[in-house]
Amino acid sequence: MREDGLQWAWSKGLISGVDAYSKHPILVIHTGTWNRFAPGPDFRNACIRIGEITWFGDVEIHVKSSDWVKHRHQTDPKYRNVILHVVAENDKPLVFNEELIPTLVVEAQVISNLTYWNKKDEYLLPCKFGQHTFSTDFIDSFWRMRMVRKHHESSSEKEIASYILKQNSTVNVHKRNARQRQLVTLEAALIRLRNTTTFQRHNPLFSELKTLKDEFTEHLTAFESQSILINGVIPTLWNLQDEAELCAFAKTIPPEKNKIISQFKHILPVAKNAYETQALLEINRQLCSTNKCLTCEVGRKILSS
Repeated sequence: MREDGLQWAWSKGLISGVDAYSKHPILVIHTGTWNRFAPGPDFRNACIRIGEITWFGDVEIHVKSSDWVKHRHQTDPKYRNVILHVVAENDKPLVFNEELIPTLVVEAQVISNLTYWNKKDEYLLPCKFGQHTFSTDFIDSFWRMRMVRKHHESSSEKEIASYILKQNSTVNVHKRNARQRQLVTLEAALIRLRNTTTFQRHNPLFSELKTLKDEFTEHLTAFESQSILINGVIPTLWNLQDEAELCAFAKTIPPEKNKIISQFKHILPVAKNAYETQALLEINRQLCSTNKCLTCEVGRKILSS
């Protein structure tokens, strides 16, 4: 359980219940403004009704109620207007001005959904419980994000692509994968490919890329062809003007197979092409590996269910 997960659930109106002390129901009229960056309570200017009394003030959220003391809020004047303490575990009653601070203990079902976020497994994602889907816009945004990033980064695949496309006159090939052939054999194949390629940047790009893909197939192994096209050619040629054609071309390349992609097969339909696997790799890089489930479509669906 993480505090910002509880904050997100409160902001979405997913938390309700009764006051742990008076046992009166708590009606959330307004969750307040999420105070993400400034010192002070987590939500400012909230409005709640406890029993027959309507309260206006701030809401503080903790995993444990004892975190209030741990964080020294009891001596901080910014917390004098707190009207409700929202916690996952009420391990210490809080007294302010000789009165118990109203406390809402989050329901077990909400906690159960939120704890998906923290579950780890070597081969499975935190959202491994059930089948999900990503929207087309979500996949497209992360594919584009990956292409922009790779366009500005250096890589051996981009160096090879620049050589084949005759942007560079030399290339240094390094063995990076067990599926890669001996360097002498690969270098000879790249030289033949460079000398025979008919790629012309000014022609319709999608048609030229399909021809280039066929030429790759003649001279390179399936793994080499896939890797250089995905990680070298497309990022090298990337620009917003040609995005639609580059996207369409990525969809003609078979999907990648690796440990990261295998994790997604437990929760998503099988990826159909390299466009989808590249997007999934970037989602994993930007969100999954850093537990940013609250900014992920699947994470939000789970926590809202």
